[in-house]
Amino acid sequence: MKPGDKVTFQPLRKTEYGIIKSMSGDNHAFVVYHCAGEWERYYDYTAERTRLVDLVPGWINERSE
Repeated sequence: MKPGDKVTFQPLRKTEYGIIKSMSGDNHAFVVYHCAGEWERYYDYTAERTRLVDLVPGWINERSE
């Protein structure tokens, strides 16, 4: 994963879409989740530190289990 990649945050069956803004050297990434639908301007929004193990590459459909 690298900055600019689309990711899905999916802990405990909750799904949120985001874009990686930057990487952290400690198995985390800074991800923008909410940007008023202006994904092309994700870099202008505040990112949240997120564990890499909680991210799935790409924007995936919510799983029904």
